[in-house]
Amino acid sequence: MRNTCVLLIPIFALLSACSKDKTEYLDPENPKVGQVATLFINHYTAGRDAQAYFENQHYWIELYGMEGREIGYTYKVKAELFDAVYPALCPLYFTDFAFKNIKIISKEKYPNVDTFSIPLQLPGMWRGRLCLLSKKGDQFFYNDTLSLKLTNNTLGPELDQAYTMINDPANIHKDFGIRLDVRHDPGNFSKGFLVYKVHFE
Repeated sequence: MRNTCVLLIPIFALLSACSKDKTEYLDPENPKVGQVATLFINHYTAGRDAQAYFENQHYWIELYGMEGREIGYTYKVKAELFDAVYPALCPLYFTDFAFKNIKIISKEKYPNVDTFSIPLQLPGMWRGRLCLLSKKGDQFFYNDTLSLKLTNNTLGPELDQAYTMINDPANIHKDFGIRLDVRHDPGNFSKGFLVYKVHFE
């Protein structure tokens, strides 16, 4: 009998600990403020789009509380929902969910073997589409802070053309679908991209 009691005590303690977990986990189809989700964070951002996923499903997510996030690394985080707006209900607002980070579960450096594609425009609100390409002197930047290093001489004029097209006030509501093929710059990791191609669609 004594042995049986010894076995029951840890089991009871475990069940008691589990019963205290009142966390309400997010259902993307029925989101409620305060619910918690595990988010998988991509190795780059695109403006307000945090490049965050539920499993393999991508939504427009704004993520707060990740000020120390490093470009070039993927993350798995625990985050709490504090706002949810569906574009179908409010077409001028293009964020599906807004989260605040609670805890970083894991962080891994991106292998950086293949190029990946990044957009130069995002949907905006009343002021039209948002331009993610900026220029200071002869230097181009992405998201205002990531330097763009060109891998061949033809890319400079093409980026100039893209910058002019997107920033022309007459084109503020036009989506040109311009994208860049890039890799993380090994010589400036987390702070810049190597640009390999400009796609004009």
